[in-house]
Amino acid sequence: MQAVNAAAVRPALLIPLMGTAAGGLALGAHAILTSGDRPALLLLAGSAAYLAGAIAVTALWNVPLNDTLALAEPGGPAAEQWAAYAPQWSAANHVRAAGALVAAAVLVRALSG
Repeated sequence: MQAVNAAAVRPALLIPLMGTAAGGLALGAHAILTSGDRPALLLLAGSAAYLAGAIAVTALWNVPLNDTLALAEPGGPAAEQWAAYAPQWSAANHVRAAGALVAAAVLVRALSG
């Protein structure tokens, strides 16, 4: 998992991740600046769900777990390290996926009028 985490920090992952975060911020700003009609409120809710559920969870939960795992000795007590890491990371990943799914559903609803 250490190798996977090290390989993940590259433009092929970070550009789409940060690009969608910027898009979420732009949609939220657009929703705030437009009238308070239903599609604008849905855009705001969808962008907030994405930013909180996917981006914030990644930054505040997954990345710290990955950083802690990166410090672990590769030849150390792997079973204990993995037992402490895997359940927490999986829970964070489930929250992140749920946040992204909620955001997608709300944004699709906003587009459908």
